[in-house]
Amino acid sequence: MVESRQQTWRRARIASGRCPQCGKGRLDHYSWACDACALNHRRRRQRRLGVGPWRPGGRGRPPLAVRGDESQAIASTDAE
Repeated sequence: MVESRQQTWRRARIASGRCPQCGKGRLDHYSWACDACALNHRRRRQRRLGVGPWRPGGRGRPPLAVRGDESQAIASTDAE
């Protein structure tokens, strides 16, 4: 299967360690984009899929900001 010129250009950007969308240098956090582009992609995807913020009693794992107090409480009981 023949790659389009856009796919070839995108793969070349990724191979050179740059973000394929904006051309900035990538960090090691994401395999395909810089932090800003990955964050924008995540936000667009959440809006498109109708994903809202986590709520207590809802499905899924609580975010780290909410779990922070619990992890400190567990660490203090382990120390005793």
